[in-house]
Amino acid sequence: MEACRSQLGQGPRSSEARRSSVSKKRNFVMGGEGPIRGVRVVDHGGDAGIEACGRSLGELFERAAEGLTRLVTDPRKIRRKLAKEIRIEGEKTEDLLVQWLSELLYHFETQGLLFKRFKILGIGQGRLEAVAEGEPFDEGRHIIRSLVKAPTYHGLRVEQRDGLWRARIVFDL
Repeated sequence: MEACRSQLGQGPRSSEARRSSVSKKRNFVMGGEGPIRGVRVVDHGGDAGIEACGRSLGELFERAAEGLTRLVTDPRKIRRKLAKEIRIEGEKTEDLLVQWLSELLYHFETQGLLFKRFKILGIGQGRLEAVAEGEPFDEGRHIIRSLVKAPTYHGLRVEQRDGLWRARIVFDL
């Protein structure tokens, strides 16, 4: 999770730091469509993992959702045809993150909904309110990259350090 600051454009400004930042860009979540700022894929054996970071807890959750979408499909192919309000509860921040990502997967599995844009409206005191925008799955435009089953608690980390929120999430495939 060391690349968070450079991924968010907050890294040091020396030429050495810029070269280091450029070399880390390959760690962003990729899928042919370019990087997502604040998200990268991590190798985790037969499962998939992401590291996400944000300037706020809400931005961290938005980035984690973007990373999940990128694992599932190409978000450029998703249109913003509908908005879904999502409210969840959890005892700890880690629980909220797992519940948030699980809820997005639930909507995909039960209603065929793919989301590309996420806005956390409120987060704190064991509650999260958000809006996810997207559309129903269209087999003519959407190619499923990975069948993501669920986020796990294995190796899950959510922390705030040096003014940034960071998370590492592993997904069962």
